[in-house]
Amino acid sequence: MDNSTKATVENMTIASADLASTIAELKAGIASLNALVESLKSDNEYLKNNNDLLREENAYLKRKLFGVKSEKMPCSVEQLSLF
Repeated sequence: MDNSTKATVENMTIASADLASTIAELKAGIASLNALVESLKSDNEYLKNNNDLLREENAYLKRKLFGVKSEKMPCSVEQLSLF
């Protein structure tokens, strides 16, 4: 083999090693991102459930505060309005 062929073969070997290293790095990055996605899905589910509970609590408290009170008597036609 002449020198240019040897240089080409060496360059290809180096390029192949670089590609293998790059592939390993990319796979590690993908695994890391997948773990992050799962973590974020879990956080999102927790926050959705918490939001639903808080909405229910808010609605309950509004009903208690602004809902029909037992002390209030219904207005009757016989009773004159003061205003």
